[in-house]
Amino acid sequence: MSGFFSWLFGRPAKPAPGRQASVERQEQVRKLAAEIEAVVTPDRRELIRQAMAIRKSKSRILEDLGDEQKRRLYALAVKQLLHENDPKP
Repeated sequence: MSGFFSWLFGRPAKPAPGRQASVERQEQVRKLAAEIEAVVTPDRRELIRQAMAIRKSKSRILEDLGDEQKRRLYALAVKQLLHENDPKP
């Protein structure tokens, strides 16, 4: 109906507050995408794609573990991380 009223009164309709925010957000996203395109080279994009594929395949391994095995693995990882900087005897 806003199109009808703008035609009737001869002035553009004001965008709804939510719509204006949406338009501004879309413009911000477009600007960020352009900046990313300028920074991310094709080689880097390929490396990121490969890293994500590896991460996905590794996460599938953990999906097969039971809850108890996941808890043990988590405890072992935390223990190793906390003792990583300890001097070796």
